[in-house]
Amino acid sequence: MKVFNVLLATLFIAFYSCKQNTSETTEKVYTVDELTEAAYDIVGDTLSVSGFCADMCQGGDWIVLQGSDSTKAIQAIANKQLSAFNSELKFNNLTVKGILHEKRVDSLFLVDWETKLDESLKGPNGNPAAVAQLKQQISQIYDAMRENREKHGRNYWSQFTLEVSEYTTDKK
Repeated sequence: MKVFNVLLATLFIAFYSCKQNTSETTEKVYTVDELTEAAYDIVGDTLSVSGFCADMCQGGDWIVLQGSDSTKAIQAIANKQLSAFNSELKFNNLTVKGILHEKRVDSLFLVDWETKLDESLKGPNGNPAAVAQLKQQISQIYDAMRENREKHGRNYWSQFTLEVSEYTTDKK
Protein backbone atom coordinates (compact mmCIF):
# COMPACT_ATOMS: atom_id res chain seq x y z
CA MET A 1 0.00 0.00 0.00
CA LYS A 2 2.93 2.42 0.75
CA VAL A 3 4.30 1.89 -2.76
CA PHE A 4 0.90 2.70 -4.26
CA ASN A 5 0.62 5.94 -2.23
CA VAL A 6 4.15 7.02 -3.18
CA LEU A 7 3.45 6.26 -6.86
CA LEU A 8 0.15 8.16 -6.73
CA ALA A 9 1.83 11.19 -5.07
CA THR A 10 4.64 11.14 -7.67
CA LEU A 11 2.15 11.07 -10.55
CA PHE A 12 0.16 13.91 -8.99
CA ILE A 13 3.28 16.08 -8.59
CA ALA A 14 4.49 15.29 -12.12
CA PHE A 15 1.08 16.11 -13.62
CA TYR A 16 0.75 19.35 -11.61
CA SER A 17 4.26 20.58 -12.48
CA CYS A 18 3.77 19.88 -16.20
CA LYS A 19 0.43 21.67 -16.17
CA GLN A 20 1.97 24.70 -14.44
CA ASN A 21 4.85 25.04 -16.91
CA THR A 22 2.65 25.03 -20.01
CA SER A 23 0.42 27.81 -18.71
CA GLU A 24 3.43 30.08 -18.11
CA THR A 25 4.71 29.71 -21.66
CA THR A 26 1.45 30.54 -23.46
CA GLU A 27 1.51 34.33 -23.04
CA LYS A 28 -0.48 36.04 -25.79
CA VAL A 29 1.46 38.24 -28.16
CA TYR A 30 -0.79 40.93 -29.63
CA THR A 31 -0.29 42.33 -33.11
CA VAL A 32 -0.55 46.12 -33.28
CA ASP A 33 -3.90 45.70 -35.07
CA GLU A 34 -5.25 43.47 -32.26
CA LEU A 35 -3.95 45.89 -29.64
CA THR A 36 -5.69 48.88 -31.20
CA GLU A 37 -9.00 46.97 -31.01
CA ALA A 38 -8.54 45.65 -27.44
CA ALA A 39 -6.63 48.54 -25.84
CA TYR A 40 -9.50 50.00 -23.78
CA ASP A 41 -9.98 46.68 -21.99
CA ILE A 42 -6.32 46.03 -21.14
CA VAL A 43 -5.00 49.42 -19.95
CA GLY A 44 -2.53 48.88 -17.11
CA ASP A 45 -1.74 45.30 -18.14
CA THR A 46 1.74 44.04 -18.95
CA LEU A 47 1.64 42.55 -22.42
CA SER A 48 3.68 41.66 -25.48
CA VAL A 49 3.09 43.31 -28.86
CA SER A 50 4.61 42.58 -32.25
CA GLY A 51 4.84 45.12 -35.05
CA PHE A 52 7.01 46.92 -37.55
CA CYS A 53 9.33 49.61 -36.16
CA ALA A 54 8.31 52.44 -38.50
CA ASP A 55 9.96 55.32 -36.64
CA MET A 56 12.36 56.06 -33.79
CA CYS A 57 13.45 59.21 -32.04
CA GLN A 58 17.08 60.18 -32.52
CA GLY A 59 18.05 59.29 -28.93
CA GLY A 60 16.19 55.97 -28.99
CA ASP A 61 13.81 56.96 -26.19
CA TRP A 62 10.75 55.86 -28.19
CA ILE A 63 9.76 53.93 -31.27
CA VAL A 64 6.54 53.67 -33.27
CA LEU A 65 5.25 50.15 -33.90
CA GLN A 66 3.01 49.96 -36.93
CA GLY A 67 0.43 47.34 -37.79
CA SER A 68 -1.12 46.52 -41.16
CA ASP A 69 -1.32 50.22 -42.13
CA SER A 70 -0.29 53.63 -40.84
CA THR A 71 -3.60 54.16 -38.99
CA LYS A 72 -2.77 51.26 -36.69
CA ALA A 73 0.26 52.30 -34.69
CA ILE A 74 1.39 52.66 -31.10
CA GLN A 75 4.23 54.55 -29.50
CA ALA A 76 6.52 52.37 -27.37
CA ILE A 77 8.63 54.23 -24.80
CA ALA A 78 11.72 52.72 -23.17
CA ASN A 79 11.30 52.47 -19.39
CA LYS A 80 14.00 53.71 -16.97
CA GLN A 81 15.76 50.36 -16.76
CA LEU A 82 15.81 49.87 -20.54
CA SER A 83 16.79 53.51 -21.05
CA ALA A 84 16.79 53.46 -24.89
CA PHE A 85 16.18 51.33 -27.95
CA ASN A 86 19.03 50.18 -30.18
CA SER A 87 19.17 52.40 -33.29
CA GLU A 88 19.43 49.33 -35.57
CA LEU A 89 15.84 48.34 -34.73
CA LYS A 90 14.29 50.87 -37.12
CA PHE A 91 12.54 49.22 -40.10
CA ASN A 92 12.55 45.79 -38.44
CA ASN A 93 9.78 43.61 -37.03
CA LEU A 94 9.90 43.59 -33.22
CA THR A 95 8.18 42.12 -30.22
CA VAL A 96 8.12 44.38 -27.18
CA LYS A 97 6.92 43.72 -23.65
CA GLY A 98 5.58 46.48 -21.47
CA ILE A 99 2.74 48.17 -19.61
CA LEU A 100 -0.09 49.72 -21.63
CA HIS A 101 -0.92 53.33 -20.65
CA GLU A 102 -3.78 55.57 -21.78
CA LYS A 103 -3.96 59.36 -22.13
CA ARG A 104 -7.47 60.71 -22.67
CA VAL A 105 -8.46 63.79 -24.64
CA ASP A 106 -11.97 65.17 -24.19
CA SER A 107 -13.88 68.05 -25.77
CA LEU A 108 -13.04 70.44 -22.89
CA PHE A 109 -9.34 69.97 -23.60
CA LEU A 110 -9.89 70.60 -27.33
CA VAL A 111 -11.98 73.75 -26.74
CA ASP A 112 -9.25 75.11 -24.45
CA TRP A 113 -6.59 74.27 -27.04
CA GLU A 114 -8.55 76.03 -29.82
CA THR A 115 -9.04 79.10 -27.61
CA LYS A 116 -5.31 79.30 -26.94
CA LEU A 117 -4.57 78.94 -30.65
CA ASP A 118 -6.99 81.78 -31.47
CA GLU A 119 -5.36 83.96 -28.78
CA SER A 120 -1.92 83.26 -30.26
CA LEU A 121 -3.01 84.90 -33.53
CA LYS A 122 -3.78 88.21 -31.79
CA GLY A 123 -0.12 88.90 -31.02
CA PRO A 124 2.55 90.10 -33.45
CA ASN A 125 4.17 86.67 -33.61
CA GLY A 126 1.03 84.72 -34.57
CA ASN A 127 1.52 82.00 -37.16
CA PRO A 128 -1.70 81.46 -39.12
CA ALA A 129 -0.30 78.53 -41.11
CA ALA A 130 0.72 76.66 -37.95
CA VAL A 131 -2.61 77.41 -36.27
CA ALA A 132 -4.49 76.15 -39.34
CA GLN A 133 -2.48 72.91 -39.29
CA LEU A 134 -3.13 72.40 -35.57
CA LYS A 135 -6.84 73.12 -36.03
CA GLN A 136 -6.91 70.44 -38.72
CA GLN A 137 -5.45 67.99 -36.18
CA ILE A 138 -8.08 69.06 -33.65
CA SER A 139 -10.77 68.39 -36.25
CA GLN A 140 -9.35 64.89 -36.78
CA ILE A 141 -9.44 64.26 -33.03
CA TYR A 142 -13.09 65.38 -32.93
CA ASP A 143 -13.81 62.86 -35.71
CA ALA A 144 -12.01 60.13 -33.75
CA MET A 145 -14.00 61.07 -30.63
CA ARG A 146 -17.25 60.83 -32.59
CA GLU A 147 -16.24 57.38 -33.86
CA ASN A 148 -15.23 56.29 -30.35
CA ARG A 149 -18.61 57.45 -29.01
CA GLU A 150 -20.48 55.53 -31.72
CA LYS A 151 -18.34 52.39 -31.42
CA HIS A 152 -17.66 52.19 -27.68
CA GLY A 153 -19.93 54.75 -25.99
CA ARG A 154 -16.93 56.79 -24.79
CA ASN A 155 -16.95 60.62 -25.02
CA TYR A 156 -13.20 60.97 -25.42
CA TRP A 157 -10.32 59.96 -27.63
CA SER A 158 -7.41 58.00 -26.22
CA GLN A 159 -3.77 57.85 -27.09
CA PHE A 160 -2.18 54.60 -25.98
CA THR A 161 1.51 54.07 -25.26
CA LEU A 162 3.55 51.10 -24.13
CA GLU A 163 6.16 51.54 -21.40
CA VAL A 164 8.62 48.90 -22.63
CA SER A 165 10.86 46.84 -20.36
CA GLU A 166 12.25 44.42 -22.97
CA TYR A 167 12.23 43.78 -26.70
CA THR A 168 13.44 41.33 -29.32
CA THR A 169 13.89 41.50 -33.06
CA ASP A 170 11.64 39.04 -34.88
CA LYS A 171 13.72 36.76 -37.10
CA LYS A 172 11.92 35.79 -40.31
